[in-house]
Amino acid sequence: MYRKNFVISEEELKELEKKVAEKEKDKIKYLNFAKDYKSSLLSGNKLSTIRLGKKTHLKEGDLVYINCANEILGVARVKKVEFKKLKEVTREDAKLDGFKSKKKLRNALKKHYKKVSGESDVTIIQFEWVERFKNPKVIEEENPIKIAKLALEFDKQLTHAERSLLKMLIQMGSLRKAALALGGLEKRRIFRSILRECKERLKKQGIDVDN
Repeated sequence: MYRKNFVISEEELKELEKKVAEKEKDKIKYLNFAKDYKSSLLSGNKLSTIRLGKKTHLKEGDLVYINCANEILGVARVKKVEFKKLKEVTREDAKLDGFKSKKKLRNALKKHYKKVSGESDVTIIQFEWVERFKNPKVIEEENPIKIAKLALEFDKQLTHAERSLLKMLIQMGSLRKAALALGGLEKRRIFRSILRECKERLKKQGIDVDN
């Protein structure tokens, strides 16, 4: 896996994931979507998301913010989490995800992931709306690459694993690409958690990370 180039072990990654999960356990989590899915989310045609990989930090009953390209559309509740092989996904599964056929679903997955086959593990997350916001909240864009570079230079509290992941982020050029290199889009939460802590520590040092 790509992360081997950055000398981070499975044990270090699991420890980071555990740390992030502990911090988030009492918070409303995020379910992230690309901007292409905004209309199908708001119309109610998309009430599920099928993602490559057999892992998620969400469970049945969790409340989540529906985040579509840094725009919070509302709050939903996770109804069901299911793991399958892609070849086992049904037409009904695809329909709940907003696709008219399994073929259209597979084509969409290929846009987001490099290697997709019938044997690929997928996670199916079904949800129901609790509240749609009349005025969606826009999340302020931050510059993760800038924060990562400043943290590597000035943050003396970084662990070996955190330094490795920040270097990965800089080289990959975006949170999305770095997360995929680490193992999947769900890994973005690890990078975001590290960046939030770095930003707080940098600010305490009087370092401007917003401009």
